Amino acid sequence: MQQEEEHAGREIWCVFDYDVKPDEASTQPNDFNSSITRAQDNGLKVACSNDAFERWFALHYVELQANVNRRDLYTILKDRWELDSFHNEAKAKAFCKGHYDRHQGLNGASQELAIRRARRLHEAYRGDRNYSDQCPCTTVYLLVEELNKYLKG
Repeated sequence: MQQEEEHAGREIWCVFDYDVKPDEASTQPNDFNSSITRAQDNGLKVACSNDAFERWFALHYVELQANVNRRDLYTILKDRWELDSFHNEAKAKAFCKGHYDRHQGLNGASQELAIRRARRLHEAYRGDRNYSDQCPCTTVYLLVEELNKYLKG
């Protein structure tokens, strides 16, 4: 009971993306859909991207209405972040720690635009609960909007 009182009013967020895995093609869509549904049914919030989390980062720089694959997303970000190798540099712990600052106007980044762009992608699937088919889409903006309340308040 004490733990319940201690955590009253808090939100728990599940954050993940849809990594397309050809060897799991028969089960992966259902697994993705049921993960989101189970989380929501249990009162958890979900911030997910289909198909890559990097879609959220790329939306800070460019409008992405077409289903751009993850390799294209990596290229966009590699260029904006002036990296020699996306995988060797952008996935490094020290680099990841600077993501928030990196998306605050550097190289044309705009969190405000990313939120608007992500919302448009998400709204295109309003009412559709087949989340695995919602591509391109990211709901990470919902988490960012929630976190921003604590930065600005």
